[in-house]
Amino acid sequence: MSARARSVAVGAGGDELLEGDHPDTNSAEIARALLEVGREAARFLVLRDDEEALARELAHLCTHHGTVIVTGGFGPTQEDVTRHAVARAAGVPLEVS
Repeated sequence: MSARARSVAVGAGGDELLEGDHPDTNSAEIARALLEVGREAARFLVLRDDEEALARELAHLCTHHGTVIVTGGFGPTQEDVTRHAVARAAGVPLEVS
């Protein structure tokens, strides 16, 4: 397996994290879970709730990491842009079931 294929980036989504309203506890738990399966997070970042910027960043991460994990921002409200950004970054239409 190549270094890129083994590389994992973890992005925590939400303006509330950048504004200091809530701590990012998901990334630490994901890092622990990755270690348990023999993988290691190569990068952690906090992602703003901006669909265009988020899609661009996710697409960039996918070119450098074999796996990109995104947490947060998947709520049922219309202002949640994460699912739209993930679909844009993957170049696929968003399908809601």
